[in-house]
Amino acid sequence: MRISPADAIPNKDFILQWDVNPDRVATGLLTHRSGPDGGFFTLMMVPSATPKPGDVTPKEMVFVVDCSGSQMGRPIEQEKQLVRHALAHLNPDDTFQIITFSLSASGMSPLPVANTPDNIRRALAYLDTLQGEAGPR
Repeated sequence: MRISPADAIPNKDFILQWDVNPDRVATGLLTHRSGPDGGFFTLMMVPSATPKPGDVTPKEMVFVVDCSGSQMGRPIEQEKQLVRHALAHLNPDDTFQIITFSLSASGMSPLPVANTPDNIRRALAYLDTLQGEAGPR
């Protein structure tokens, strides 16, 4: 696709829109030659907005929560809210771990755990105990 030389792009945002097929990954390739010996390309791959569960690779989420004194009050509450939100949106085969640090680091468990209702309850209870503090825990 090319813009006609007769068309002028005004000095404002240029918006290009396209639809994504919900049943497959959309792809696009843009190339540019910057001289006789070089150039570049951009490959775009846009997944479906609503992928099928079997199309999503299980992931391991590691949440690192800063519990140092600078996080007292609102900052740590925002951190915990973000982790709670992410835990609520894990896929069934995902695993997760919560690591905290202040003067030292520790974790909710020695290894990542499976996304099960019991492990989510444990994680939420663990988050509830966290607070910003100046010293070791």
